[in-house]
Amino acid sequence: MHRSPRGITLRSSGIVNFNLSLVERVFLRIGSAETDEQLQTALGKFLAPLLLKLNSPDETIRSKVLKLLAHIKTRLKSRSQIRLPLDALLTQFQDPQATPFITNFTILYIKLGFPRVEPEKQAELVPLLINCLDGRSTNHQDSILQLLTPALQHVKMPKTETECRAKFQLLEKPAVKELLLDFFMDILLLPYNAHVSAISSPAVDGTDGTSASNPPPVAVAPPPGLSTTALKRVTGDNPLLPEELEKAKLSIINFLGSGVVPEEEIVCHFVVAASDTRHSVATSADMELKKITGSVDWNSKYILNKLCQIFQGTVVVKGQGTIKPEDRRSPVLPRIRLKIFPIFLKAREASNMFPAALQIVFDCLFGSNPNAKLKSMAVQFVHHMCLNCDDAKFAMIDAVLLNGMLKVIKETQEVNCDDAKFAMIDVVLLNGMLKVIKETQEDPKLRSLAYVAVGKIARRSPHRLSKDIQIVQTFFDAICQEEGDTRLAVQEALSMMSDAFCNIDSTHMALMEALLLQSIDKDEYHARVVAVQYAARVFPSDHIPSRYILMLASGDIKDDVRGEAVKALRGTQSIDSTKQRDKYILPDFVDTINYVREKANQRKVSNHRYVSGNTTLPFNPMSYTETLLYLRMCLAQSAGVPADWQLENLPEHAPVVSVRVRTLLSEYPDQQGPVQEYVRMLQELLAVSASGEVMYCLLEIVAMVPDVLTHQFVQHLDWLKGLLGSSKDDLKQYAAELYAIISFHTNSNGSGFDDQVESLLTALQNKNPELGLGAILCLGYFIGLKVKSLQSDSIAREQMYSNAVLVKTVRTISKLLKEHNVSVKIAACSALAEIGRCGPLPLPAGEDETEKSPAGSFQQQDGKEKEPEEGTSPNEKKQKKDEKTEDGGKTEENNITKLSVVDTLIAMIKTSNEANKTKEKAAACLGGIGVGEEDFPHRRKAMSDLFNAIQSKQVELQFTIGQALVDMAMGPSSPRARCVWTTGKVDHQKNVTGIKDDVAWFLNELLSKYICHANPHLRQSACVWLLTLVRETGHHAAVQVSLLDIQRGFMRMLSENDEITQDMASKGLGQIMEICTPEQKDKLVSELVETLMTGKSTKNEVSADTTIFQSGTLGKAPDGGGLSTYKELCAIATDLNQPDLIYKFMHLANHNATWNARKGAAFGFSTIAAQAGEQLAPYMQQIVPRLYRYQFDPNPKIQQAMSGIWNALVQDNKKTIDTYLKEILADLLKNLTSNQWRIRESSCLAVSDLLRGRVLDNIVEDIPQLWETCLRVRDDIKESVRLAADSACKTLSKVSVKICDVTNGKVGEKATSLVLPCLLQCSLNSTVQEVRTIGLSTILQISRQAGALLKPNIPVLVTALLEAVSGLEPNVINYLSLHMGTQANQDRLDNARIAQSKMSPMMETVNRCVQYVDDTVLPELVPRLVELIRGGIGVSTKAGCSSFVVSLTHQCPQDLAPYAGKLLGAFLHGLGDRNATVRKSYATAIGHLVKVAKDSSVEKLIQKLKTWYLESEDSNAHHACSVTLQAMARHAPDILRRHAKDAMPLAFFAMHEERKKEDGEGGGGSRRLEETSDWEDVWNEITPGTEAGIRLYLPEIVDLASSCLQSQLWSVKAQSARAIATVADKLGSQLGPPHLASLLTAVLDGLSGRTWQGKEALLRALSTICTSCKDEILRGTPESKQPSIEQILTVLLRECGKEQPVYKMAAMKALGPVLELYELDHFRAVWDMTQAIVTQVVNPKNGNVDEDDDSSLGQKQELITCCFTLLGEAWPGNTATQENMVSTVVSLLCEALPLSTWKVQLILLKDMQILLDRSALFHKEGMIANSEKAQELCNKIFIAAFSQLGNIKFVSLRSESLAVLERLIKRLTEADLLSLLEESGLGCLQEELGNMAESGPWELRDRAKDALKLTHGSERDINSATPSNAGDLQQTHTAMEH
Repeated sequence: MHRSPRGITLRSSGIVNFNLSLVERVFLRIGSAETDEQLQTALGKFLAPLLLKLNSPDETIRSKVLKLLAHIKTRLKSRSQIRLPLDALLTQFQDPQATPFITNFTILYIKLGFPRVEPEKQAELVPLLINCLDGRSTNHQDSILQLLTPALQHVKMPKTETECRAKFQLLEKPAVKELLLDFFMDILLLPYNAHVSAISSPAVDGTDGTSASNPPPVAVAPPPGLSTTALKRVTGDNPLLPEELEKAKLSIINFLGSGVVPEEEIVCHFVVAASDTRHSVATSADMELKKITGSVDWNSKYILNKLCQIFQGTVVVKGQGTIKPEDRRSPVLPRIRLKIFPIFLKAREASNMFPAALQIVFDCLFGSNPNAKLKSMAVQFVHHMCLNCDDAKFAMIDAVLLNGMLKVIKETQEVNCDDAKFAMIDVVLLNGMLKVIKETQEDPKLRSLAYVAVGKIARRSPHRLSKDIQIVQTFFDAICQEEGDTRLAVQEALSMMSDAFCNIDSTHMALMEALLLQSIDKDEYHARVVAVQYAARVFPSDHIPSRYILMLASGDIKDDVRGEAVKALRGTQSIDSTKQRDKYILPDFVDTINYVREKANQRKVSNHRYVSGNTTLPFNPMSYTETLLYLRMCLAQSAGVPADWQLENLPEHAPVVSVRVRTLLSEYPDQQGPVQEYVRMLQELLAVSASGEVMYCLLEIVAMVPDVLTHQFVQHLDWLKGLLGSSKDDLKQYAAELYAIISFHTNSNGSGFDDQVESLLTALQNKNPELGLGAILCLGYFIGLKVKSLQSDSIAREQMYSNAVLVKTVRTISKLLKEHNVSVKIAACSALAEIGRCGPLPLPAGEDETEKSPAGSFQQQDGKEKEPEEGTSPNEKKQKKDEKTEDGGKTEENNITKLSVVDTLIAMIKTSNEANKTKEKAAACLGGIGVGEEDFPHRRKAMSDLFNAIQSKQVELQFTIGQALVDMAMGPSSPRARCVWTTGKVDHQKNVTGIKDDVAWFLNELLSKYICHANPHLRQSACVWLLTLVRETGHHAAVQVSLLDIQRGFMRMLSENDEITQDMASKGLGQIMEICTPEQKDKLVSELVETLMTGKSTKNEVSADTTIFQSGTLGKAPDGGGLSTYKELCAIATDLNQPDLIYKFMHLANHNATWNARKGAAFGFSTIAAQAGEQLAPYMQQIVPRLYRYQFDPNPKIQQAMSGIWNALVQDNKKTIDTYLKEILADLLKNLTSNQWRIRESSCLAVSDLLRGRVLDNIVEDIPQLWETCLRVRDDIKESVRLAADSACKTLSKVSVKICDVTNGKVGEKATSLVLPCLLQCSLNSTVQEVRTIGLSTILQISRQAGALLKPNIPVLVTALLEAVSGLEPNVINYLSLHMGTQANQDRLDNARIAQSKMSPMMETVNRCVQYVDDTVLPELVPRLVELIRGGIGVSTKAGCSSFVVSLTHQCPQDLAPYAGKLLGAFLHGLGDRNATVRKSYATAIGHLVKVAKDSSVEKLIQKLKTWYLESEDSNAHHACSVTLQAMARHAPDILRRHAKDAMPLAFFAMHEERKKEDGEGGGGSRRLEETSDWEDVWNEITPGTEAGIRLYLPEIVDLASSCLQSQLWSVKAQSARAIATVADKLGSQLGPPHLASLLTAVLDGLSGRTWQGKEALLRALSTICTSCKDEILRGTPESKQPSIEQILTVLLRECGKEQPVYKMAAMKALGPVLELYELDHFRAVWDMTQAIVTQVVNPKNGNVDEDDDSSLGQKQELITCCFTLLGEAWPGNTATQENMVSTVVSLLCEALPLSTWKVQLILLKDMQILLDRSALFHKEGMIANSEKAQELCNKIFIAAFSQLGNIKFVSLRSESLAVLERLIKRLTEADLLSLLEESGLGCLQEELGNMAESGPWELRDRAKDALKLTHGSERDINSATPSNAGDLQQTHTAMEH
């Protein structure tokens, strides 16, 4: 419908007018508000809507609103208590429709109103404030943040991280989160003195009054870490004071530490806060930092960049966008930098922050504000960069870093990175470090770090130093100048720099050579060490100058320098992988010796020469020796022989080297040739310092070319002969051979030869024994050469036997075999061996032993050598003074034959008098004799004798005998027959073809007789001989034919129980594998595998002397001998009369043999495995499982042998095990329960190793069986097996925990379902403590990792863990529990046990399981739980059950509801437990269960509790009822209120259970008081108040109390009476019919009958009813069936007549108040009842009084007190009774007063007051009417009361007596009959009152004054009251007292 413009205008005008009127009304309301409350109310209603009017389009409205807002702001400034509607304002501020105009004013009033609200409200508004930050302007955000900061300290953060994040929702608003975190960081950076600068800095808006006289202010620099903008934002208009800022920082730490944002985003805040100057802030931040340190990724780029920004501040980089000056942040203080730097040092990625890392380093090192610690950290950071920086980055900065470090070194005088990044920064780093070195003059520690940093940079970027030798020169100089640790740092740096110079050019190489040559002679030890390292690393091994440097260092005085140099020269040091050297190459011999000669000549004239006597050497002897040895190795390598530094191996390659030597001699024939120079150097050194190594080199070079070099030594023979007397055996031997070679080649024929021999023979008689030994050796070599030369000519060979010199010499040497001197015999053996090796001995063959004459022959008789009468040595011969003729001597010499020599040598070997060394030489001599003569006549005899020469175990000797046997068997074909210097083995074999030997016979003897010999030592010897034979003659025809027999022989030896024999046999098998055919290989492998798998070996024949066990294995026989052979075992079995014992022995022996066979097979296997890999492949599936287990055998030697097989057989260990994993595990499972302990132990160890670090997905099904078996073995009888099983269980535990992880998917689920039930069944039920412990530990760890996978196992798991809680308690706890003295102590102990159990890992796991319980778990869980609740043992288990059920009520209340009845029944059954703590825990569970239980179940529960309580006298049952209802009231009050009619009467009734004041035995008193408190808590919790509660449940209480009064239990009756008394007392007159009648009737009925303990409660209840319900009782009618008061009094009087004293007194106490209240006259009855008792006071001997002899005095006094009290209370108002009894009673009271105790006196005085008050006689009318009687009684009372007025001891008596006198005088004064009192008595009273008024007790003084005034009412003046005669007054006073 179309509207006209006029209509629209009118409508708009109407809206404007309406809004304007609204604003006016609001203005009026606000303006008319007179009080703050009115203004606050108006603002709360109108302020937010008013601000919305600012959006009005009408200017009038906006102006009006602005005017009103200004008015509001003005009023608010002066009224700080008025609060604004912040909720509405904040909601309006967040409205997206609000215009900026509205939000500007809204934020203004938010800022104004926020500080006005209480802190709790501020905390509540914090989430709203945070929400207001989103999308707002910077100014608004700053304002809100400034409001937020102080309010944070009041915020109570939720306990869980989830709740915190849900409350603040920062994760959903990244921009707000970032803003908040930045602001918090600025707050944490803000120093505590920032408020001073903020306040003092003048404004900059032109309002500060700047003028010409006041210059403009200087801008204040922001604090470190902040910008001007940031400072302004955090300080705002009202900067925080230091204390407020500290609280703000603490609140920020608390806020961030609650988990509201991820740890990665807040860790920087904690780092900054941890360096705060306030201890509280730093400590709090440090604690938070420690919590998250382990979980934070310190390599996060976000964290590192953030820390870097804080560390450096704003870094302006050219080319990037400009940053305003006010937004630029300055670097933080060193204090914060020191906190950040350690993070950089441990973060790998920190080194990749380019260029920030470089800037940090140089800023700390060379910045404007240096700091020593930061400098040190900066250099450490350089180390870090060298290790971790990317190569690309490091290459950019390495040079800079290097220069920087060098600068540091110079100034102090005193670096895992990816290569790509490192290359960017290595130059920078290098330069920086060099600069550091230069500039750190006074900081050696920093300089040390810089040195090492340079080294690391160089190692990382070697190209930066490879062309700068100057740095190395600087460092070599520094190593001599620095001291201590700095010097070591330089050494380390140089060592790391060495690789940088490996590929330098020739120019730099020359400089490096010069530098090292200069350094190697320096005094500083470290410089020499580094020089050696550089020489070894920088240069190749064939670089001669560097080798020369090493030669010089090899003679250094320092062992490590010398050792490193020798290693480098010999190539034995580890070669760095960067050098990529395949082999060690020596330089050329000629070049090397020329270089050395040149340098030697230079050194001879330098200061570094070595002078010894008159001789000058270029090098010291050690260095010279190593130089010559190195030259010899260079010579050998030039001949194509590999360098070998073992001296004994050098002759092996001498023939090859000799060819090269001859070549060199031909190439360099002059005397200056390399060989000649080499020889001269050897001679030069030997002349000064002779050593065996150098002498060997000289011998070798001469022996290689004797025809060339010997002639130049002729003039040196005397020098050589002198060396024959050296004490060094090796030197002497080499000198002897050299002397012989030179002498032979210069005097081989004619007289020269004979002269040399005679000269040497003469030397035998020299006084120097060493020279004699040398002469013997020299004769051996000399004669040997001669004999060797004669073998080429058959004629000369025949003439040899007639050569007198030869024969004489050989016989002379032979006779020396009988010398006592061991050295002589050894030398003689060596000499004869050398002669025999070279040819036949020039001796007759000799006859057979049986035909020989015993005289003069070298034979053995009766095991002893028979020596000839003539001495054996030449000296002894000359000294002999016997009468033998010369012919006789010649006959003796003629008897020396080849046979006698053999016999002598055999005798030397057999005898026990000779040392092993002598025997070895004798055996070698036999071998040598057999080598030189092809047709040696006694060869087989000598060999047979050698076979049996040694019957004991002497392995070392057998090796020598074996070599001798082989030599004798081979004869001249033996390699020993060749010339070792010129003839090789191959050439020798070519020369001796066709020569016959005895190898076949020797082999047959070994295999047929000695390999199977009964003596184990001979078998061992035969194995050694056979191995030697195979090694030396492997390709001999006889050996090849018998190869299979030899193999079987070695296989037989593998079964020996001697490891050496097995090792030899295995090596023999290896030798056979090298020479046998492929078919033989297959057979060998097959037999070997069978032996390994079965332990079976070839059959051994057992004879009586067969050794079954090694000696000592079975201990001693009865006679002390050893038990080893079969015969000995049979004998001991017979002696013990146990024939079956031999079978056990043989079983052990078979077991021993089996293992020995396996071990032997291992030796063999390891030898051939590498050679027979293809043949073994089919057997791998059988071998690997067993072999894997054998590696863990308890016997280390077997273990080592099997490991050797494994290493030989298996190339890829992991792959092999993974392939055969199931087979290995199956084998281990089978053998874990073997009947042999060593198998069980090895299996356990194998399991432990097998499972470690392996993927076990394929064997998950086997883990339960493995657990079961391992746990069973854990209880093994043998300790070592138990320990191995423990290790296996621990490994299995770790594996099980890992595989049962919830992240493993299906495998984890399957593993959990298999492992957990097994562990629960096998471990927790075990009787073995260790098994339970490991099982439980594993279960707990699995539960942590398994998560939801636990769900199917929760029923079994939870119940098992709950049972284990008590089972794993220490035994001392149970002991303490049994020996607690009181129940209170027992309760405290139980509480401690439960508290401890709740913190145990078992309960932690149980609580973790709660979250997975649902309706699918409960059907199985609840029955188990019920059974455990009913039958569980242990306080902790029972408490744990209740705690678990409580958790279930919170976790799954709906699912638990159907089972609540069963659980209630179980807990109800457990309430009868003897332990109070258990009852309390069960009650707590019931209190939670009733929340989910049915009402009928709850009703039954309460009825059951009620029945228990009322029908049982057991205090435990009462306690159970009380704590149960208390728990229900505490945890389910609504449920209990629904059933209050059943529960509250019981609670009220139970509240009145008797309180025991004394703590009886067991702490019952404290228990009772506690129960009563529990019942009161229940009552107070449910009822609105005691009185209201009684009224509410009065019918039920009355019914319960009435019924309980009829109970058969006295305690219940008494308790019911107390409850009734409380009802009457609380309700008072409100207790009416019909309940009053019911209660009275019930109580009166209960009083009938005999007296019982506690019946007094009924009397008190009846008295309380009568006194509290007087009106209702008096209004009672017969129709109401309510007992009348007379009926009640009748009952009370009746009860007073009971004889029992205590009950009687209780009845009197109940009767008195009733009589007094109802004013009934029953005095006569009372008098009759009490007369007999009270008159005892006046007349104790009254015979009419029955006296209870058994009652105590105190009880009697109490009874008297009760009687007098009752008389006073029962004094009637009836005048007639008064007239009849007043005189009697007054007389009784007055007479009894002085005779009673003070307590009774108090009662008597009170009774007098009652008489004065109630008796008509003492009133005015009565006194006037009966003045005489009144006078009499008044005086009696006056005198009695006055007597107690002066009682000083008891103030109460004086007070009561004063009260009596006051009443008496008052009565007399009222009747104006004060004169009835005697004048003297009145005067005394006045005097006493006067004294009391002045000096009496303070509380009586005023009363005394008042009483004194009353006495002045008489006409007599008080001053004249005192008698004139003081004596009369005193008499009167005394009379009154009497």
